Amino acid sequence: MPSGRLKVNACANVSTEKCKATACYRRGTCVELADGFRCICDQGFYGNNCENEKCKAVSCNRRGTCIELADGFRCTCDHGFYGNKCENAITCTLLKKPEHSSVNCSGPYGEKHYNASCYFSCDDGYTLEGDPKTICRESGNWNTHDVQCTVNHRKLILIIVPVGAVAAVLSALAMIYRWLKRNRQEQSTGDDLSMQQKTLAYENQGIYALPTLCLNNETPQDEMYVNNLSVDQDMYKNLE
Repeated sequence: MPSGRLKVNACANVSTEKCKATACYRRGTCVELADGFRCICDQGFYGNNCENEKCKAVSCNRRGTCIELADGFRCTCDHGFYGNKCENAITCTLLKKPEHSSVNCSGPYGEKHYNASCYFSCDDGYTLEGDPKTICRESGNWNTHDVQCTVNHRKLILIIVPVGAVAAVLSALAMIYRWLKRNRQEQSTGDDLSMQQKTLAYENQGIYALPTLCLNNETPQDEMYVNNLSVDQDMYKNLE
C-alpha cells in the first residue's frame, strides 16, 4: 500500500450510523462518540435523547412558575398551592357554623380549599350580625368568621300580630254567633209564652181561636175570633 494514502470504504458507516436524524428527537445536537453518541439538548429539553420537555404550559398545573434546571425543572408555586408541580391547594381549618344558621360553600378547588367562599344565612326569626361572606385564604384560615344569628324581635312581632288578629276576629265571630243563637232562643220562648197568655185571656172572656186559611177568599188570616158562640170544648182542645 503506497504511503500517505488512506483507503476509505464509503459504505462502511451506512449500517453503523450513530447520529441519525431522530437520534435526539430533533430537540438537540447529536455528537458521535467511540461507543455511541451523546445529545446536547436544546433549551427547554432534557434526557438522554432530549425526550423530556422541561417547562410545558402545564408543568406546574398553571399554579406556579416553572424554572428550568440542567436535569429537569422546578416549580415555584403561587400563593395557596403546594407540591412538586403545585398540584395541591391549601385547605382551610374547619369552619364553625353559628347557631340558628346555615352555610353554603363553593370554590374552584373545593368548598374548603384556597379561594373558596362561604355564605351564612340565619333561620327564620333571626338576624345575621357580621359579614355574611368569608373566604379561605392562602394562610389556611378564613378571612372572617365572627358571625352570629340573634333573635329578630321585630320580625317575631310581625308574625305574632297577624296571628293574634286572626284569633281575635274568630273569637269575636264566635261570640256574635252565640249571642244570636241565644237571642233567637229567648225570642222563641217569649213568643210561646205570649201565645199561652193570650189564649188563656181569650178563654176567660169566652173567646175561642179557630184556625183558618182565609176569610171571604181574601187575605189569609192566622186566626178568627168568634164571640158568644157555643163551640165544642173538645174541638178547642184539639187546636194548637
